[in-house]
Amino acid sequence: MTFLNYEFCQEKSNINTVRRYFTLFCNITLSYYQNHLDSTILEGNIEIDESHLFKEKKTHAPRRQYKLRSVWLFGFKKRDSSEFLLIPMTSREEINMHLAIVKHVKKYSTLYTDSYAAYVNNHTKKSKLEDFGFCHEFVNHRIQFVSSLFPEVHTNTVERLWRIVKTI
Repeated sequence: MTFLNYEFCQEKSNINTVRRYFTLFCNITLSYYQNHLDSTILEGNIEIDESHLFKEKKTHAPRRQYKLRSVWLFGFKKRDSSEFLLIPMTSREEINMHLAIVKHVKKYSTLYTDSYAAYVNNHTKKSKLEDFGFCHEFVNHRIQFVSSLFPEVHTNTVERLWRIVKTI
């Protein structure tokens, strides 16, 4: 197998051909990801969190319309494993998050979250996810980031995933 040098690629390749192949590659990758996403179910000890990826840039220039809106990533990370799942969402509505959890996490799994209102009723300190058949442990980040309970209740693994995703 021979490798093409940069000068050859620069002289012989057409930019439209490169764009067409790049678009084809992106569509194949997206199709694979969407098919794989629908069938992915995690079980065991799962950390769940959400992160704001970026938001729409405000501009008054008529020719610079930004098509991308605010994007939230909803992430699942299995503890002591390399398995994870990221779901892009346009908002953090409770019903959408609950549907994603029920769809992608096996019943009777243990979920570790922060005390965000979609997961926990903060007035009564009761879990909203236990109603779906999950064991739910949560930590209040205003008080501590890692609880002193055994096993430790934290979301550090999925938070590290956000750092990796945002630096790429």
